[in-house]
Amino acid sequence: MASILDEYENSLSRSAVWQPGCPSVGIPHSGYVNAQLEKEVPIFTKQRIDFTPSERITSLVVSSNQLCMSLGKDTLLRIDLGEASEPNHVELGRKDDAKVHKMFLDHTGSHLLIALSSTEVLYVNRNGQKVRPLARWKGQLVESVGWNKALGTESSTGPILVGTAQGHIFEAELSASEGGLFGPAPDLYFRPLYVLNEEGGPAPVCSLEAERGPDWRSFVIATTRQRLFQFIGRAAEGAEAQGFSGLFAAYTDHPPPFREFPSNLGYSELAFYTPKLRFAPRAFAWMMGDGVLYGALDCGRPDSLLSEERVWEYPEGVGPGASPPLAIVLTQFHFLLLLADRVEAVCTLTGQVVLRDHFLEKFGPLKHMVKDSSTG
Repeated sequence: MASILDEYENSLSRSAVWQPGCPSVGIPHSGYVNAQLEKEVPIFTKQRIDFTPSERITSLVVSSNQLCMSLGKDTLLRIDLGEASEPNHVELGRKDDAKVHKMFLDHTGSHLLIALSSTEVLYVNRNGQKVRPLARWKGQLVESVGWNKALGTESSTGPILVGTAQGHIFEAELSASEGGLFGPAPDLYFRPLYVLNEEGGPAPVCSLEAERGPDWRSFVIATTRQRLFQFIGRAAEGAEAQGFSGLFAAYTDHPPPFREFPSNLGYSELAFYTPKLRFAPRAFAWMMGDGVLYGALDCGRPDSLLSEERVWEYPEGVGPGASPPLAIVLTQFHFLLLLADRVEAVCTLTGQVVLRDHFLEKFGPLKHMVKDSSTG
């Protein structure tokens, strides 16, 4: 799929011809191109994988060719997509009835977080088999993680952001070093930074994205069910500049700017498009109750990173109280929405649906859709 998509995107980049009046929302580009390319190459293809899980898949994440799935209640399956014939099974060792709530994997594919319904969080490193509980995180139902793409390595996450169901944003750092029986814990620290509110009080932190722009500028976009918040600031030089405390401290006396929409799915999801790893993201798409807010990201703007915004409204039968969208993925020219029985692709240049791919009932309802942000 990735190679065909890359070919399509490269064709558009090479062949672009400007047409006055054509929309240019969501991605910097040199113009609009008729979809009838000289060679009819499918934009998206679907390939069935020869894989039958031993138990029901409850969650999955992928990054840097590392695919992690939770199976049933107590099994973690890890597959290096470069060596897919050698899957690795890890038993979580749970004796209680706690279920996997969500999993999070950093951009290097090295640091895996497993949030449990019991408000516990487990840590597994790519190079080890040990499942390590994070004592400092206990009591928090984790909904989102903002990884540190600038400072994170295979051995350390650097300062990261953690969003909870109670509306709290924490800063934390994890180390892969085990250091023997009495060695340091993987969670080096875990401290509160901010609380996100909607009308009526704190609201779950559904998505977190942290990025660093030019001239020591840093920004965080955080979403709740109905609001998208922007934290923008300039990091001071020095040791503390690596963390996020200074950025959030600037909003102690006044709230950050936010966009708000009235409808509510009970959750929302934010997707970025980044052309290359460690590059600044170019575009965003936010799946929320009223539709998908999408557009370009401009790290140089002083007050708002969002530009050329548009809202794609859900068609009849999709949305709150009907068939809610379950996940979103953003590519250079499209966003893909996952519904219970199909995937829909919408062109960000025109706002038109270009694909409706239905799945047969015998495969069961669709649960989740993820993109490897490191490889595309």
